[in-house]
Amino acid sequence: KFKFKFVNEFPESCAKMPLLHVVSLKFKDGFTEERLKQHFTEEVNLKERMPDLVISWSWGKNESLESRADVNRGMQYVVTVTLKDMDALNEYIPHPQHQEVKKIQGPMVEDIFVVDTYI
Repeated sequence: KFKFKFVNEFPESCAKMPLLHVVSLKFKDGFTEERLKQHFTEEVNLKERMPDLVISWSWGKNESLESRADVNRGMQYVVTVTLKDMDALNEYIPHPQHQEVKKIQGPMVEDIFVVDTYI
């Protein structure tokens, strides 16, 4: 019989598993789609900023912004960052390049929601 294994049951072994860092963003009014595309492709560009930490990253519009407004808190965009493991996340968070992105985004963002999960 199959038994589910939950991540929190194996904290030591999970610490070295790949980690998905997910950031949902709601931008302040007044930013065009063109400006936000420029922001992600030119200013954020996490793989170029931190090639030793970031395995991959992507960004995209929330495709259910209106149809699921009751549960998505108005988050307009999602960024996903794949990192090697929890140690990489612990390096990524205070990394000067990550802090620079946060400095650029700060005045642009109305709300943010972040989750991390092993993959």
